[in-house]
Amino acid sequence: MVSQNLSVKDGNIFGMELPADISGLAVEFANTLVHDGRGGVEDLLSSAAAARAWVARRGLGPDVDYESLLAARSAARALFAGAVAPHPASRADNGRTGMPTATALRLLQGAVDAIAPATRYAYEAGRVTATRTTELEPNAAIVGTLALAVLELLASPAADELRACQAPRCVRYFRKHRRQEWCKPSCANRARVARFAERHQAAADDQADPGRDYAPDARTSPSRIRSSSRSK
Repeated sequence: MVSQNLSVKDGNIFGMELPADISGLAVEFANTLVHDGRGGVEDLLSSAAAARAWVARRGLGPDVDYESLLAARSAARALFAGAVAPHPASRADNGRTGMPTATALRLLQGAVDAIAPATRYAYEAGRVTATRTTELEPNAAIVGTLALAVLELLASPAADELRACQAPRCVRYFRKHRRQEWCKPSCANRARVARFAERHQAAADDQADPGRDYAPDARTSPSRIRSSSRSK
């Protein structure tokens, strides 16, 4: 969530405080593409109305430039796909022609420059606190705020934790913690079921055709044995 009423200019209060958990916001933004449960991809920003609802739920304002938002998401996913290498990118990004990373970076940099973020420091309860702010109204700052979240994450040590979930059908990115392999427990369960099914199928194939992987030794082949017998 964001809090407003940060700045005063000509007697008018305006501006907004940027979200504190900005790296989490970056991953949420990229993950507005999700699997639809049928092997395809569902877009949580599939319409301008859906986009307005998504940003409003995160306290970023009731309205947003829809085309700019979609372009920023394409840029974010292009940079995420590059950041997880040499690990595989999301299935929604892997193997398709996306936005070039140089273009993605320019787009997000421009969006951040437009909101001119500033850092405000305060002294509270014996410690210095910091908040990121912009003097733009929330509606005008939404895309820039999301762009800032993406670039701040990718420029931080947390970028090394970024992974694409490889569970069947999943297209989400997530931040890996310790030995975590999947983005959420349901994906872990689905991956285990898929692995069990693969092992079961491999065992069934071996039983159906036990000699399919057998390559006879030329020294013990029937023709070689007969030849050896005649030579004696």
